[in-house]
Amino acid sequence: MDKASIPWLVALWALNPMVFAISTRGNAESLVALFVLLTLYGLHTDAIVLAAVSFGLAVHIKPFPILYALPMYFFIETPQGGDGLLQRLFALKRVKFALVSGGTFLALGAAMYHLYRPPFHGPKHPTLNVCAGTDGSSLSRRTSTTSCARTIGTISPSTFT
Repeated sequence: MDKASIPWLVALWALNPMVFAISTRGNAESLVALFVLLTLYGLHTDAIVLAAVSFGLAVHIKPFPILYALPMYFFIETPQGGDGLLQRLFALKRVKFALVSGGTFLALGAAMYHLYRPPFHGPKHPTLNVCAGTDGSSLSRRTSTTSCARTIGTISPSTFT
């Protein structure tokens, strides 16, 4: 395959409307694959920051690409003639890839936690109210954040301790 056709083939796959349609229904496999392929492209073209950011995005979307981390880490070339194993193992490009991809993952995780945290924080010890309708005939259970027409009883975690 010639190098001129590669961007067109990637664009054909990445901009395919079917890929977007599948991704909008809760399946993000195509996005993960896109970021993994972008990571591989960055590693092959020696664009370490591009590879690391796209790898951080891929792992943030779904955790399974972390399985590729070790092979990708050792794929990054080290300077020839290094003095020892530690210098080759922790070469600047490899450490840069690890720090940037980990930083991207952590920054996205912190941003999403900050963005979506409020709906998931409830009372520390939720209570369950046993409610009756206004006529007293229908019983229902409600959390402490909803109101009852008439409360019959309350159950909390301290009831069972």
